[in-house]
Amino acid sequence: MNALVLAAGKGERLKPLTDRVPKAMVSLNGRPLLFHVLDRLVEAGCDEAHIVVGYKQELIRETIGNAHKSLLVFYVEQTEQLGTGHAIQQAEGTVSGDFLCVNADVLVAPSLYQEVWGTPGFDVVIAAHRSAEPWKYGCLRVEGDEVVDVVEKPPKGREPGNLVGLGVYRLTPKIFEALKKVGKSPRGEFEVTDAFKLLAQDGRVGFVEYQGPYYDIGSPEGLKEAEKALKEK
Repeated sequence: MNALVLAAGKGERLKPLTDRVPKAMVSLNGRPLLFHVLDRLVEAGCDEAHIVVGYKQELIRETIGNAHKSLLVFYVEQTEQLGTGHAIQQAEGTVSGDFLCVNADVLVAPSLYQEVWGTPGFDVVIAAHRSAEPWKYGCLRVEGDEVVDVVEKPPKGREPGNLVGLGVYRLTPKIFEALKKVGKSPRGEFEVTDAFKLLAQDGRVGFVEYQGPYYDIGSPEGLKEAEKALKEK
């Protein structure tokens, strides 16, 4: 199993913590957040990780180096912060074959990585959970085991359902072809969900529903929640 870890972001909502370090290096119970993500990849059986770096990337490179435990580590540079789709595009020609794609500010159980990786028959497999506030996220419209559409932050009350993406995917090289066909979104970024929508038209997107612990460390509240939960274990 090989993984692409998206860690190029600054983390505006975590300021002032991110004035000096990238979001992926914010301390979570005394260790960089990225360490916790890489630990879980190792536990899931991943043997190679390509980390997309950008903002203050030297701190990640110097701290992680070329390995984390049994995990070989390589780096992909994103020189401009133009969205998740753009970050993934930077890895074309670097990652080979299918790969796991994970956000560096999301913590899930290693078993989810294994389940997503082991779900065959699709070019994209999206890890999803049921949210009480689906209008804040990318909502999935599903039929059976397929995702037929992805609606990014729909108006409240008009969501296609309450299944939302978690920022964990299994992707095939077809994702690069799809990303080349999408333009910038209204907020000026290349959204990976737009590529998912294209692939979903051909029945190439599946999903895994996850009911385990999930921590989104994109905000001070999320960081505090993860610190408390992981300290109690």
